[in-house]
Amino acid sequence: MPCLTVKSLKTFNSDSAAIEFEYKSNNMNKQKTFRLEDKHLPLDNSVHAEVTDLFYDLNYSHPDWAELAHKFPNLTRLDLNYYGRKEPNRIPDAQLFINFPKLKCLDAVAQPLVLTPEQAPFLQHLEEVNNVLITDAISFAVLTGLPAIKSLDVRLGGSAVDLTAAGKSLQKIRMVLMVADCVQLDMSQSDKLTHFSLIMSDCCAATRLSLPASVIVLDIVETAELSLASELPNLVHAKLSPCLPEVLKHSKQLEYLEVCHFSASSLPQWLQELPKLSHLSLLNPELTELGDMGGLSALTELSLKLHHYYFDQAYTFNAPKLTGLLNAPALNKLNVTLSKQTKEISSLKALISLPKRIELKLDVYNHIARSDELNKLQGILQNAELTAEQRGHYWLLLLGIDKPKKLPAEKLDARFHLTFMEAKYSPLKSLAQAWLRSRAQVDAERSPLGTDSVLFICGKSGFKAAELKEKAAELGFSLSKKLDSKVTHILLGSNPKQTAAIDVDQHLIIDDTVLSQWFSADAPKFLQQTSAVPMLDNVLDMLRSPDETSHLVAVTMLEQGGITSEMQLPLFLILKTTDNKALRKQIQTLLAGLGDNLFQLAVQDRVTFDGKMRGLNKHGDPIGEGAVYKKLKGLNKRWGKALCDEFSLLYFNHFGEGLLWLLSQKEELALRQQAIGALVEGERLNWHKGCGFERMLTLGDDDRRVKCHLYPNIYLRSDVLHNIKAPLPIKLPSKTRITELDLHNCLLGELPTSFVHYVDVTKLNLHFNHLSSLPATLATLSKIEDLDLSYNHFDEFPAVLFKLTNLKRLDLRRARQPARGVFNCHYDENEDYLPIRAPQAFRDAFPECEILEDE
Repeated sequence: MPCLTVKSLKTFNSDSAAIEFEYKSNNMNKQKTFRLEDKHLPLDNSVHAEVTDLFYDLNYSHPDWAELAHKFPNLTRLDLNYYGRKEPNRIPDAQLFINFPKLKCLDAVAQPLVLTPEQAPFLQHLEEVNNVLITDAISFAVLTGLPAIKSLDVRLGGSAVDLTAAGKSLQKIRMVLMVADCVQLDMSQSDKLTHFSLIMSDCCAATRLSLPASVIVLDIVETAELSLASELPNLVHAKLSPCLPEVLKHSKQLEYLEVCHFSASSLPQWLQELPKLSHLSLLNPELTELGDMGGLSALTELSLKLHHYYFDQAYTFNAPKLTGLLNAPALNKLNVTLSKQTKEISSLKALISLPKRIELKLDVYNHIARSDELNKLQGILQNAELTAEQRGHYWLLLLGIDKPKKLPAEKLDARFHLTFMEAKYSPLKSLAQAWLRSRAQVDAERSPLGTDSVLFICGKSGFKAAELKEKAAELGFSLSKKLDSKVTHILLGSNPKQTAAIDVDQHLIIDDTVLSQWFSADAPKFLQQTSAVPMLDNVLDMLRSPDETSHLVAVTMLEQGGITSEMQLPLFLILKTTDNKALRKQIQTLLAGLGDNLFQLAVQDRVTFDGKMRGLNKHGDPIGEGAVYKKLKGLNKRWGKALCDEFSLLYFNHFGEGLLWLLSQKEELALRQQAIGALVEGERLNWHKGCGFERMLTLGDDDRRVKCHLYPNIYLRSDVLHNIKAPLPIKLPSKTRITELDLHNCLLGELPTSFVHYVDVTKLNLHFNHLSSLPATLATLSKIEDLDLSYNHFDEFPAVLFKLTNLKRLDLRRARQPARGVFNCHYDENEDYLPIRAPQAFRDAFPECEILEDE
């Protein structure tokens, strides 16, 4: 792109409100290029001898070629296809070439080009022609026979024609064949031709093609029968669809071959006669198998695109058997593209048995995440100590699904889970935890720890080494530092290593939960005994305290006295919200083995809601409610919905925010009902308390408050909240009299539809939302006396207010969003802010109503 420099700049002043730039290009000093537009007509008498390239962009009137030639006498390039227009604006004809004898390049719009031998003298300098339509053999012979012609891009039309290229200078040609009847296309005389491309349209019939031996690059897309009559001894690069002519067996220099939609039982045997073929690409091959590739001695890279697609939709495809590629002696790179769901995957089993020297890259069409996943899975299985049968079985299981949760649990054996636990593969972690919990319970019943038991710790356990040694001495079992034949029990923790040494049929596999249950059953600690109930209440109070010192004392007591089920969630809240890493580690140890497998996954999860969630971001803005909701939404599958809901309520009770996640769930949820109960204050439903964004305003200055009013979705700093809905409880008004409804600062763009059930409301607070209108159904709340509409986005006075006949107080201050200034947003009426004011008709109808408006 030419480098542009600023020569002069005129700034804003009282006489001019425009900024004027004058640019100077470092490579267009002589104005070699000119764009001819309608504004230039009629042409003046000036002559632009410096112009060599003309972009023709006239639409309504077209001057004679002679007139244009007078104005641009030295034209060497004419582009009638400017900006890739689809409709033609000028058809090239004989007069064009007569008037522009210096023309070297012509771009048209697939318009007919008729040439005769008599015109050839005027075309002596023509080197390149693009986007023209040839419909007769004479024009084709004249065009290809021009002495300077080097490159052509043409469409061939008409019917029942034999076309022969007559020239000796042609080097590159791209043709789109649209001939309905049999065609003989003879390019053999063009002995300088190196690049040949042919696309046959759907209407084409059989075609015979003759090419010179000079061709080194060949690209053919056929829809009808094509007969390639020439040997191409110098061919190096070929792209073919769907043909694979046998005559190519004579192309001993061929290095790259791409074939699309080739249909046969297997690849032809003669391919092995090509000694230099190093890259082979098969796009959507309709093959039963690849066949033996042992003879392709130079083949280093093979690409298989095993999917059909139409625009952005991928369709299922049957993959050929791939075992033959294992015999290719020099193959070191294999690229495979699959559909998201492939019909027949058994043939892809060979991909997991590749020699180490072959680098495999897997792609799933239009699914980057799935592609990365398959490559990682393939790497894990290849590097694991598995039998060939196990490796192939697991690979086909993983190929057959698109999400881990779809894996059939009954087909996943112990070795499968151990392999992916050792690989630390997170997507299968929950499945592994579920298997471990089930296996541990079964093995615990088979043989509890006893005096003859030898325990080996594989991975990271929640129990400290000192505690295990103490328990071993107390209960009489032994601890082993290595996995040998003496080991009877294996405690499988997180991130285990050397799992291949585990005998899944002989060893008893347990987890922290089973071990904790054994220890507790043998000797319950003092807080786990029934006599400790009064002390338990004190410990729970300390855990629920906002004071971290109380947390530290409580945790110390629990380390000595043990944990009960009531303490698990309060401890979990502290674990996820404290900034104290040492305390976090203590709590992880205390919670080891407790709860279900999802709870254990959450305990081990590194995700936290520490003090940063309740402070300011890097821009100095409060983080607030949006970040909590977004994190819980992302953890919904990892932790499980039940734990996320519990955490939402615990977080709210402790920090006063975070309830939005729970309130956005279905109303019949029992925990949601409990949360709603905390928002009822006498006859007032304080919805803002649970769904509001108070900190986003109170922690900001006045300037931020104005910006929050103008752009409420931006100040929340979370796109996930843009369309969130937290419906008002429908059944609450029938059980509890609600006379005040506080919905202020709840990110409302419209009123919740369920508000119509709150017919006893006399005070409605809608302050600081982004409402632009009020529904007609608001009239059902006929008892409203006090209505706050301040700080919203109204453009006019809401007509429904005339129907609220009991209205005694109406707040319209800042009811319209702030005006946008050049440097800030504001409420200045002297500029362009227009306050919302009650019309005189409303004042007359409600003479006793106190109306608060912008002063």
